[in-house]
Amino acid sequence: MDNDLSLSLWTVLAGALAAGILFAAVWAWGNTRGRISVIDVAWGGGFALVSTVAFVVSGLDDPDPLTHVLLWLMPAIWGLRLAVHTGRRLAAHDGEDPRYESMIEDADSSRSVLTLRSLALPQAGAMVVVSLPITLGSNNQSSFWPLSILGVLIWAVGVFFEAVGDWQLERFKADPDSSEVMDQGLWRYTRHPNYFGDVANWWGIWLVAAASWPGLLSAVGPALMTYTIIAKTGSALTEKNLSEEKPEYADYVERTSAFFPLPPRKKG
Repeated sequence: MDNDLSLSLWTVLAGALAAGILFAAVWAWGNTRGRISVIDVAWGGGFALVSTVAFVVSGLDDPDPLTHVLLWLMPAIWGLRLAVHTGRRLAAHDGEDPRYESMIEDADSSRSVLTLRSLALPQAGAMVVVSLPITLGSNNQSSFWPLSILGVLIWAVGVFFEAVGDWQLERFKADPDSSEVMDQGLWRYTRHPNYFGDVANWWGIWLVAAASWPGLLSAVGPALMTYTIIAKTGSALTEKNLSEEKPEYADYVERTSAFFPLPPRKKG
């Protein structure tokens, strides 16, 4: 057990080092090019990197093959899809992301210091915590099939909602004849199918890791992601902005579930 824990901790450190190097490189490149928004691409791609590093390091022992492969492929597939989607979105527009441009203009410190302190370091730190199910679970010596099956199913639902939700929103924004508020497809059942999918993805990954006690303790990772998405930078911030920009959004809020997919509520 001590050897298992020791390798798990080395895997966490290796993943943290990989995340730190990645965000340092992206931060430096983004500031040089005047487009720090490239850090959004590193968020998805970073999890694919961390899962690959964890796969290699934990493979030095004799981990359970099922858990070992799943905890590599599940976050890698999710992360690469997100990175490609974010990269395509950034490539479609010139210049800095308006969110980051406003933040940089209003800051007292220099651009490089601000983006390091407010973007690169927090995201690298968050990646280390969120990826704990991967780095602590990859060294599992056994798997528990019911948990693994349930985890893969929840993960698949999450990837579906996030990928399809992003695709539907992209098509909606590209249509000049679309309405003011996106309320079709998956967006008819939840106001945030992409965020719901993100959260489901991480709890599915955690279930696969939970066959051992180090993996079980890594619930702090998906818990942080859930809290951040629901209460901080995800749905809460999006709702605030849309409510201010689009008067029609209030009616959409009344009839549509805030997070979990549910049938639309009938008015009156």
